[in-house]
Amino acid sequence: EVSTLPVLNVGYLENNDGDSTVVCGSGTTLTTITQTGGSLTTYSAVTTLTVHGGTYYAYSGTHTTINIEGGKVVWLGAGTITTLNINTDGEFDADQSDGAFTITNTIVMRAGSILKNRKRRINSGATPVIQLSGCGLKDVTIDLGDNITATIAYN
Repeated sequence: EVSTLPVLNVGYLENNDGDSTVVCGSGTTLTTITQTGGSLTTYSAVTTLTVHGGTYYAYSGTHTTINIEGGKVVWLGAGTITTLNINTDGEFDADQSDGAFTITNTIVMRAGSILKNRKRRINSGATPVIQLSGCGLKDVTIDLGDNITATIAYN
């Protein structure tokens, strides 16, 4: 099926994770998605994704901007993310699949956010660049696996 959705809102009534399940196939053109709950799966490119709750599963397609304000994004594909912002109570999980993908810009994290990349799938040049905005290392969870080297820069 082929469809164009300039705006897609996914939410819930009573059960944040179980009230709604939405799947958008590879023939879907998605511009702006706002998710406040439920389960959303896409197999296509997205211009702007903002997740406030629920779980978002991305299997393919370039995503220009992902803002995780709460809830969880599970990256399962090999597409490119241009900008990734992980805010308080937001989680980005790259460990549920294999194969590298690219995040073009610096990953911005705020207090209470989680980044999982134990399988080292994120390919942003030589290494992922992470910026902590308004917080320190003690305020975020960054799981990059074992045997890593981190370079700290102060700004």
